[in-house]
Amino acid sequence: MSNGKPRPSALPHLEWCPRFVSRPDKKDEKKKDCMDLAAEEGTFLHAKMEELAAVPEAGWDDYILNMGLAPTQVPLIQSAAEQVRDLFKMGLPVVSKESLGILKNGHYALSAVPDIAIANGVYVETSVDPEITKPGTADLVAIMGTNAVLVDYKFTMVERDHDAQMLAYVLGLFEADSKIKSIENRIVAPRLRDVHKPHNFEKDRDYENIRTLLTQIVGKASDPFEPGCPGVPCAVCSGNGRCPWQMASLKNIPADETGVMLTEAWKPILLAGSIETRAMRRKLYSWLGKMLESIKEADKQWALAHPDITLPGFKRTSRLGNLRLDKDRSPEICQRFCDEFDTNLNQLTEMLDLNMGRAAEFVAMNTGITEPAAKKRIQEILAPYMTRGCDIVYFRGIKAKKVPAEITEEPLAPR
Repeated sequence: MSNGKPRPSALPHLEWCPRFVSRPDKKDEKKKDCMDLAAEEGTFLHAKMEELAAVPEAGWDDYILNMGLAPTQVPLIQSAAEQVRDLFKMGLPVVSKESLGILKNGHYALSAVPDIAIANGVYVETSVDPEITKPGTADLVAIMGTNAVLVDYKFTMVERDHDAQMLAYVLGLFEADSKIKSIENRIVAPRLRDVHKPHNFEKDRDYENIRTLLTQIVGKASDPFEPGCPGVPCAVCSGNGRCPWQMASLKNIPADETGVMLTEAWKPILLAGSIETRAMRRKLYSWLGKMLESIKEADKQWALAHPDITLPGFKRTSRLGNLRLDKDRSPEICQRFCDEFDTNLNQLTEMLDLNMGRAAEFVAMNTGITEPAAKKRIQEILAPYMTRGCDIVYFRGIKAKKVPAEITEEPLAPR
């Protein structure tokens, strides 16, 4: 956690690992990864639901169809709308940044709205302050006397529970309006097949427990000596790949006698449980592939520069690099080929393009010799124009020889 209070959205990660660091927002479109794109999808859902809140509930169905949504997006917005329609059917006044004359990128605090202590209403994209963390934005809050409904939109396909982030919003809502005694928390996730069951919080029963839990999470994150706990949050942590706790945890991965990691240690990665997990796995696969290629190239260059040094535990072998035509001498090569096989440059360029296999086929067809003989003849006449690539180096692990157990011979028992 950076200096100061964490954001409510970071609380579920900090509860798992106190050393979690939130990822900064990326303004450069070219550098955005799958996690940034997932965040943008969530922003899309919030924006459309905020837009819909400004329309009378009776006209929602027609309005959604005229939003200019993609065919796959229409049922998602319709599903989210159905899960909050009852709150707008009550005829409560709708308070939003637009109704308060605030710019779209601005904020308004629920506790700062005039007469909030007596006004029932539906509040769209309003800020609540749990005090323990930074203020957070509640997507939708409906206040009806001593009761309230807190709604959080999620565009994810991963099941999200009423976690520490939700608890921070619940605590902030209790803090914002002293008359509220009961809060129903709804998670609206239209991409999930099943609708979340709402969770009810009572001030007399839950307030102190929530406050204590969040205080403990933030307290551990504020303690620089609190150890990290690598796991699921690593994928969205800004310190991923540079964390000492992450590196230290590698020694706990079980290995068999050959040094290969057991399948159980890789199950969380190999078994993609969601679209997001599968996308992250592909990114990891791509990164690992590039890393392996870089290692191979670096070792190859090192081996060529140090031909007399071997790596402990590896047997070194090498072979000559592949022969290929010197492209810088293409005119000479073409002319030599034409002179030898009685053809012209136009025909050569058109039919062969200096491809050894096609050249052999062409020569065999025109001379009556076999293709292997034609290929051998071509190689002989073009030998002066050949250049050889770098030597190809191989490193193969040396298997340790198993020492046979000592056998003690015993006399045979008499029959």
